[in-house]
Amino acid sequence: MSAARLVRFTAVLIVLAGYVVVFRSGEGRIDAALAEGARLADLLGADERIRLTEPALVAERAHLMRNAAGPNLHADRARLVAMFVREAADTAARHHTAIRAIVASDARQAIAATQPFETIGLDVTAEGRYADLLDTLAALSNGPVLASVDLTAIARAGSAATTSALTASLHVVVHRLSDVRARPR
Repeated sequence: MSAARLVRFTAVLIVLAGYVVVFRSGEGRIDAALAEGARLADLLGADERIRLTEPALVAERAHLMRNAAGPNLHADRARLVAMFVREAADTAARHHTAIRAIVASDARQAIAATQPFETIGLDVTAEGRYADLLDTLAALSNGPVLASVDLTAIARAGSAATTSALTASLHVVVHRLSDVRARPR
């Protein structure tokens, strides 16, 4: 081999060795940077999904905070009835129904004398669409005032057969602990 060829061959080997040293070692760093970029993109996507659920979580927290104390069993009769009336009005508005009347009724139920509960009876007349009335009935049963709600009658509101409005008669029994001294207010 001539000296010129040996110099060219050595120069090519040096270029190839430089390629291996520079580019191959750089490929590992580039791959690591790409993997880190993908990981960060996944984290940002997860953060975005969490951020999008924030309004629902805030609403759920508010609902839980409103109901954290559970049913109010220790208030006096008048306060419990007032609380139920307020809750019924709010519930009816939320479910697109209208409370037309609330009348005191006989609340005698088959509760043994040893039970600590006293009952307050109310007859409630509500008006709205069927599905809305059912939603209202369910919400009243699960409100902050412990109450048993029974649908006693349902009929078309008004005389027109084409109307979708119904009138529902509900019998509501509000429960309270007889011994209000059990827990201070």
